[in-house]
Amino acid sequence: FSYLDEIWVPSEFVRRAVSEKSPIPVVTIPHSVRLMNQPYLKRVFFNLPEERFLFLSMYDVHSIQERKNPKGAIDAYRLAFPNESSNTALVVKVNNANDTELSDIQNYIGNRKDIIIINNVLTRYEVDSLISSCDCFVSLHRSEGFGLAIALSMALGKPDVATNWSSNVDFMNK
Repeated sequence: FSYLDEIWVPSEFVRRAVSEKSPIPVVTIPHSVRLMNQPYLKRVFFNLPEERFLFLSMYDVHSIQERKNPKGAIDAYRLAFPNESSNTALVVKVNNANDTELSDIQNYIGNRKDIIIINNVLTRYEVDSLISSCDCFVSLHRSEGFGLAIALSMALGKPDVATNWSSNVDFMNK
């Protein structure tokens, strides 16, 4: 702390946590969310079905799986749609997955054809396009530092289902 005048953080949740230890001011400066000024890629680019209502959940293996909780999103989808659906699908975007992680999540999904894994590396434009091409973003996280994907989805006018705890409550309501 001796090298700093103040600390900038993206949310009140993070500000409260850092302030507990910081002897210097901690200031909340939220991320901005900017929509691309070009047409987004369509579902066909991701090989996603055109006719279904698509839920999207995303996580990065460099974060802890239990924190991002993709299995919670899968469980919630299975609870809402106990039988394989021809009208809906859950898309699970996994970033930086290794073979063990992919095997674990695929085994968890089982042979449900309406739960789709996307594990290839995407550019920022492609990630934004994926969010744009789906109908509802699902984040059953156990903690968010901000919730950029949630915020982007909301900026795109998509309904979002997210845990009512941590940083996303700065910009979401019940």
